[in-house]
Amino acid sequence: MLGVSAVFVACGVAQASWAVQLPWFRAVLALSDGDTGLLTAALSASCCAGLAVGSCALRRVLAPRVLSFAAVAIVVGAVLLQAVPATRSLPVLTTALAVLGLGIGTADVAANVLGGSVEQRTGRVLLPVLHAGYSAGLVTGAVLGLLAGEGTPSVGAVPLGLCVASALTGLVALRVAEGRADGSRSEPTPTARGAGVPVGRRSAWHAVVPLGVVLALAAAVEGIGDTWVPVLAADRTAGPVGPSPALVYLAFTAAVLVSRLVVHLAGRRWPRLVLLRAALLVGGSGLVLVVVDGAALPVAVALWGAGTGVAFPLLVSEAAARGAASPRVVPAVTAAGYAGFLLGPAGVGLLSQSTGHGVIPVLSVVLLLAALLVAVAVLRPGSSVSVAPLPVSTAPHPSAADPERRSDHVSRLAASSLRRWSARRRVRATRPGLAATSTHPTPTVGTHPTTGDVRVPGGSRGGPRRRRSDRPPR
Repeated sequence: MLGVSAVFVACGVAQASWAVQLPWFRAVLALSDGDTGLLTAALSASCCAGLAVGSCALRRVLAPRVLSFAAVAIVVGAVLLQAVPATRSLPVLTTALAVLGLGIGTADVAANVLGGSVEQRTGRVLLPVLHAGYSAGLVTGAVLGLLAGEGTPSVGAVPLGLCVASALTGLVALRVAEGRADGSRSEPTPTARGAGVPVGRRSAWHAVVPLGVVLALAAAVEGIGDTWVPVLAADRTAGPVGPSPALVYLAFTAAVLVSRLVVHLAGRRWPRLVLLRAALLVGGSGLVLVVVDGAALPVAVALWGAGTGVAFPLLVSEAAARGAASPRVVPAVTAAGYAGFLLGPAGVGLLSQSTGHGVIPVLSVVLLLAALLVAVAVLRPGSSVSVAPLPVSTAPHPSAADPERRSDHVSRLAASSLRRWSARRRVRATRPGLAATSTHPTPTVGTHPTTGDVRVPGGSRGGPRRRRSDRPPR
């Protein structure tokens, strides 16, 4: 558990180290809103590539090697990002974000798969508190950016945050290599007979597709907040009186951290989907406050982060519970979340280039409302796509849930019975005396040395017994 939390902390620090420097990069490199959206798209696309690489690697390679690769990618991205203040080159910044996103995506998918396997073994909701580690990393990066000062390249803050991320990722690799307590591969652990979700591929995927849709919409809103909250704060800051962009971003990330810890505790009493609806309502109220009242920006973005930050862990945890029979379900749902991170900030950047930054919270409200509607209409606890685990004592055999498996099971039983019957026929054919009298195959037949009686080993009380045809008449 400590190793998985360290992975999330590493990813959060690396992400925040880039986010808090975005206003400085925009000012120095003269980046427009469209350029910022393309850079965010490069980061998100590389995260998706890392997600695919990690998913494929976890099926063939042990988890320590996957996490070591993620650590190397994060270190390389840190070095390239540190070179941006000196070179002031847009291609260098794009390359740094691509390599950094590759490391973050690879580490994130490994952490989600390992966290889901831990949940299946322990039976507790743990992913929200694990994702709180990611929020703790975001808070750390925001604090580093705030201490570095506004309008500076923060030459020491960015490498420091990324070095912390790589160090934590290396710690996770050592933790998994030593104990392997959280599992070394992406395959889920076997569950009890009859417990879990349907074994058919179509049933599992039909159960998790709505989760991917809601996660993509909610992750888009969260990604918009992670990327554009500092920009909105910079636009609405009125001289030295208003809050600094780093402070506003710190309020956003701190609210995400607190909300994930609260949801982890509340998950012991309420279902995940109920908590998800309440969180989306809180996030929507914060976005409406951003649109209506710009003076209360710290409070508004705090509600924004508190509502959207818990959607990712809750939906990934629900996907791990519904798709335990398929090792590809959790990576697929996580990929849907990264698709939201890709389309959300990038699309908002391209759209705000012609309409202004005022469209950012409005579009976020629309996306969050769509996610809430899908969550209420489709993700009901008693709906047809909800797959509840069956009790172990009353659960049917797994072959009864699938006609193909049931037919295969009957065929195997029939073939086994035919083999036993053929073996008995061969034994009778080799010993004619057994054909009419004995119904049991006898491996060896012995003769008493004195009386000449034919005896078969394995009598009723452990000794030899006579064949019924050789007993003397009464």
